[in-house]
Amino acid sequence: MSQLDMTPGMTLPMNRMTFAFTDGEDTDETLRHNVSTDMNLAQNVMDVLNFFDELKPFGKNFEAETKFTFLLDPFAIQEYNYNPNFWKTFKAEIYGVEVLTFDVELAHRLKTRIAEGNDGLIVCKCELKRNEFMGRVKPQMVLSLSE
Repeated sequence: MSQLDMTPGMTLPMNRMTFAFTDGEDTDETLRHNVSTDMNLAQNVMDVLNFFDELKPFGKNFEAETKFTFLLDPFAIQEYNYNPNFWKTFKAEIYGVEVLTFDVELAHRLKTRIAEGNDGLIVCKCELKRNEFMGRVKPQMVLSLSE
């Protein structure tokens, strides 16, 4: 065993990031990022996507897939160009990043909470994507219900 292997170090979260509309503490389980205060969110998401592109293709048994979670606040999302009539679901835009879903059950849950005045957070799986359409490139956070 090398000296490096025996040196105690800081334990960092294993490829997990949680997006939310509020500040929160980083833990051993996840890093936390407040989307409502990141005026450079679009560029930061594009930087992450570009970095992931540089790492590909991943080799055999290389566990590099980062898991993203989005804590969806039914009231905070409405402050960001919220469109409850996008397809059968919803769409919003947070500092240049499209936040949307194709998960009809998630959309129904969000719309129900809004209608009932329920501010309970909805834990969502979040995929970072690059939408390229008619020569325009835009970062996206595509949400679905966590499994």
